[in-house]
Amino acid sequence: MKQIIVAIFIAILTSLYIFPFNTVWLPAVNTKMALAALGLILFVYKGAMTRNAQVSLSMFSVSICALLVSLAGGISVAFNNTYDYSYASYFVSMWVWLGGAYVVVKAMEFAYGKVTVRMIGNFLIVVSVAQCIMAQIIDANATIANMVDSFMVSTGFMGKVEGRLYGIGCALDVAGLKFSSVLIITAFFLANPCSKHKKQLERFLYVCAFFIIAVLGSMIARTTNIGIILSVVLWIGLWAYRLYHRTNYEDIVKAIQTFVIILVGVLPIIYFYYKSNPSFQENIRFAYEGFFSLAEKGEWNVRSNRMLESMIIWPDNLKTWLIGDGYFDSPNNDITYIGKSYDYYMGTDVGYCRFIFYFGLLGLGLFSLFFIKTTAICSKNNPQYAIVFWMILLLNFIVWIKVSSDIFSVFALFLFVSEKDLQLRNNVV
Repeated sequence: MKQIIVAIFIAILTSLYIFPFNTVWLPAVNTKMALAALGLILFVYKGAMTRNAQVSLSMFSVSICALLVSLAGGISVAFNNTYDYSYASYFVSMWVWLGGAYVVVKAMEFAYGKVTVRMIGNFLIVVSVAQCIMAQIIDANATIANMVDSFMVSTGFMGKVEGRLYGIGCALDVAGLKFSSVLIITAFFLANPCSKHKKQLERFLYVCAFFIIAVLGSMIARTTNIGIILSVVLWIGLWAYRLYHRTNYEDIVKAIQTFVIILVGVLPIIYFYYKSNPSFQENIRFAYEGFFSLAEKGEWNVRSNRMLESMIIWPDNLKTWLIGDGYFDSPNNDITYIGKSYDYYMGTDVGYCRFIFYFGLLGLGLFSLFFIKTTAICSKNNPQYAIVFWMILLLNFIVWIKVSSDIFSVFALFLFVSEKDLQLRNNVV
């Protein structure tokens, strides 16, 4: 019983970190920021107790890259005389994420004695499944919805979204990006079970989690579909690699068998709810609008894709291409701005366009370098999971085609884990 309570507590901490939200009691501070403050206190306390508060070389390297991103943002803001510090302050944002991640990882270490990539991944999977189920409950039960709305301040992707499903701090493309990351992690775990005696149970649980996130998560944000596609690509790649090298590929074969069996069982349930529940039908059609359009009209037609095409806008001068215009969010609140009114600067929500308009190719290149460096560090520290980290990086770059996103919150958790060091300590012991 005690272990269950501890696991639930850590899952809640993980959710407060990965899906932050503002509360009515302290509307200016979201849960991620609160955890970051606690993380700073823990770090200082640990440093005082051990008389060693050094920052690791990995953290230092990532910090330098984030500082360069902030410098590019600062140059654009200063040169263009604007007041949009969205990425000029990215160094601070990065350390806020790291502070929150530090609390989550240390809680796991305190409870279980060590932290591994699989442990973090499993908690991310549990939290994502819980958020998907909670979104359905909120949508179906007005009492629960009112209760959630009573303590959660609506702030876009971290709050209530009119006309869309939402969990607790979980909505829109930000949720879809994180769901996609978790799907990639789940796909890898499914193909590489760690249990020696309960592999079939482990596969069953991972497949169930995959289906829940893939179906219900796509209802929250269609970006989740990218994670589904990349997961399939990952499975194909792993299977092809093992076939080519004639290594053990039985785990993937067993995973596919489990996947197909559960799919056969799940499809009738989905079909029943689709026919009997109007709300579920509307949400499932939203989640897979393109597939329904293809089946019913013979063409791939998605409303958001048409909107995306209209938002592909590029700079018309060299200065903007190089260092940007210094605007990322709406410039309407800037009294010095005399251009056309936009919800987003230049009326585009496309990630690559927004980054270029904010701090040019200079900033976009440095921001990309920041993520590449972060991925390289996670891969070096945990080489057996390197393919997972690089796939998540690819996911981030793909999502930038649609919206501006930041997957660092996922990477931050794994930056505190080095299974190479863990194996070394175990061998020494």
